[in-house]
Amino acid sequence: LHKRPFAFLVACIFDRGKKAWKAWRAPYLLARALGVRNLTPKLVASSSLATLRRAVIDARLGSFLLGNEKAARLLKDLARQVIDLYGGHAERIWQNAASFEDLKDRVYGLEGIGVGIGNMMILIFLRHGMIPQLAKTTEVMKTVNLKPDTHVRQVFLRTGIARGRSDRALMDAAQLHAEGFPG
Repeated sequence: LHKRPFAFLVACIFDRGKKAWKAWRAPYLLARALGVRNLTPKLVASSSLATLRRAVIDARLGSFLLGNEKAARLLKDLARQVIDLYGGHAERIWQNAASFEDLKDRVYGLEGIGVGIGNMMILIFLRHGMIPQLAKTTEVMKTVNLKPDTHVRQVFLRTGIARGRSDRALMDAAQLHAEGFPG
């Protein structure tokens, strides 16, 4: 996170449908498959989709939720986004955030990052003091919502916590029952 922020973003993309130890080794495995020491946005953006797809296959990073082709496209799109929006410096995503809403918009706007992974990233930033310009306040923690996935939906409906099946109903229920930190 401190030394190789782009690697952190790459690991976040692969943190779906696989064991954490494999997802968080993804940057290392991809670099090795590409024959380089470190992944950089410039390297990934300049690589062909076929090369990235081959690296994903060689590193055995594809999964049911993130196929090889999709993973290659996400990697390339993420690298291009980091270059275009942040001058190739992934850490600027969180270091230059003017407000908590700005940080959320930046994180959720990244290719391959949804609410669940985005919230995980924000919590990691907060926990490790990566966003000193934004205080870890009670008000901030109240705005981090849960990921309304299948499992949350089942539990909330079976226990009667939520009044409806929609994502909004689940997030409203989380806000109501855990208002200090619904995420």
